[in-house]
Amino acid sequence: MAQYLEDYLSLDMNSCRFIPLLVIVFLMNSCVPENDALSVILPTTNRLDLTEEMVPGDTLLVHFYAPGSWTASFSTGTIWVDVSPKSGTSGNKTAVISLLELNTSGTARIDSLRIYSNEQTVSVPVIQPVTNLAVYPENVILQNTAPNEQLFHIASATDWSIAFNAEDVPWLLVQPLSGGPGTHNILLKTLEANITYDDRNTILRTVAGGFSENITVTQKQKDALLLSSDVQHIPPEGGDFSVEVQHNTDYTVTIPPAYSWIVYNTPNSVATKGLISTMEHFRVQEGTEDGSRHGMIIFSNGLLRDTLDVYQVQVDRLLLSDDFLNVPAAGGDFTLQLRTNIEYDILIPGSPHWVEIIGTKAMRTDVLNLFIHPLTGDESRTAQVVVRDRIGPLSDTLTVYQSPREELVVDPSTVFLEEEAIFTVSVNTNVSYNIDIPEDAGWITLSQPVSVTEPVFSVSPNTMLTQRQTQIIFRSESGQVADTLSVLQAAFAQHPFLQCTLPGVYSTDNLPLVVYTPFVNQCVVLNSSDGIYFRIQHMGQCKVVSIGPVPGDAVPGDLISVTIYTAGIPGLASETRSVLLIRSRENMQWLIDRDDLTGFVIQNELP
Repeated sequence: MAQYLEDYLSLDMNSCRFIPLLVIVFLMNSCVPENDALSVILPTTNRLDLTEEMVPGDTLLVHFYAPGSWTASFSTGTIWVDVSPKSGTSGNKTAVISLLELNTSGTARIDSLRIYSNEQTVSVPVIQPVTNLAVYPENVILQNTAPNEQLFHIASATDWSIAFNAEDVPWLLVQPLSGGPGTHNILLKTLEANITYDDRNTILRTVAGGFSENITVTQKQKDALLLSSDVQHIPPEGGDFSVEVQHNTDYTVTIPPAYSWIVYNTPNSVATKGLISTMEHFRVQEGTEDGSRHGMIIFSNGLLRDTLDVYQVQVDRLLLSDDFLNVPAAGGDFTLQLRTNIEYDILIPGSPHWVEIIGTKAMRTDVLNLFIHPLTGDESRTAQVVVRDRIGPLSDTLTVYQSPREELVVDPSTVFLEEEAIFTVSVNTNVSYNIDIPEDAGWITLSQPVSVTEPVFSVSPNTMLTQRQTQIIFRSESGQVADTLSVLQAAFAQHPFLQCTLPGVYSTDNLPLVVYTPFVNQCVVLNSSDGIYFRIQHMGQCKVVSIGPVPGDAVPGDLISVTIYTAGIPGLASETRSVLLIRSRENMQWLIDRDDLTGFVIQNELP
């Protein structure tokens, strides 16, 4: 019977009528049927091919139906792959196949997953291809202290070597730099503490025969929150990603409003020795038409701050870190980064004498160094630097602009804050500049360290019932040019009352005096010539509260006189009140009594 079942997997589907044991293999992210309770189920595969991209720790799911108690094992007792659980009861079942070891033997290897139930066996061949070269993980983070050690791994079917010049990276030790076939642990060790306030990194390129792979090694800045990655590259279709945060203090995660295409999900925290390891989860929405955008996720506890850059790039497009370079008249050296995995050329159309390429490194993360000559005339000038695919039509362009005058423009010029506690602006300038925040605007601070092109500001909650504003001056160090940023913060911005989302009346402590409960209360919205009247009533308990009129064209900051009618609600009297509209979202409005801080949440219309 066992031999019959094994031979059966290669038969045509019409002959599969009485088989009681089924094996279906899914990739981990595939959809698994919720109900397989069938007497006869047709198989969809008779073998499982592991991919070259898999590394130890990766898993696949095996989904099957067993008519009775079952066991699962590999026929040769292999040590390069494992299955869990190894036994169970009848019904729809899922087992996890875990990759334990890469194949550097030079030839593909095979084993069979054997599932036994009711004296019958089905065997699914598991085939692992040769790993010509694998380097993992792709990013290694070292702490700012010295010595600090981490390992990465190289698996190769042939001799391999790492391109590393210790003179160029004196703070890092890499051992060994070469080896033969097999899987090897490579030691990374810091030789110097990083006492600066910036991360520093290098790229290690491993070559084996005609294959090559790169990893990025980063040494963290002093007193930084430790992120497992400083950069995330997301495909145009979007997707989920996670980053591990090693920390010993509470912190906040902030995504500036400009990057609403990045969504923050609930984190998972695990206590470890000396530190807490928190996995922060995010989702990136599908990209726009051009596909290329850059966002930031800010991790901060007030004193410490680290930023995760998120890049989403169009398929097969070269991505320069900047598309515009504003250069002062004095010229100088400028560095840009290029993210690509294809071979490319760098062109300067027209070959202007004042723009020179100093050098670059043909790696996955490339550094493009430019030297801009001083400008001696009175006219500004513009040039372009084009990065172009050697074999295809893809390209990206950097515009270099040099002016004899100092230039400084802040965009946008006005920021209105309702909920946001952190915001950023863009500064287009060719000079160093200072940021002056008025002394009477202590509610707004400049986050450190300061980004030259995108400074980040933090704003404290506005607990007052009046809007507040200030003007921030951006001024060049010479004082020749300046620009002004106006910041306005709505009344009661970020007040806890704004977290109340059920229509009703709330006390000064934001506790509900009466709120609308679906299927219990009746909710009515009346539209009249003088405005909107909102009413909640419970006829069985003789309770009712009515609020109105609220003008349909009212905006936050408007002071409105409304009549409150109430019956059967302790602590709430019928009277005329002067209320302030502090928030309007879709069909919801938040109003507050300026005298006793009673809050009202109403709906403009009912679904």
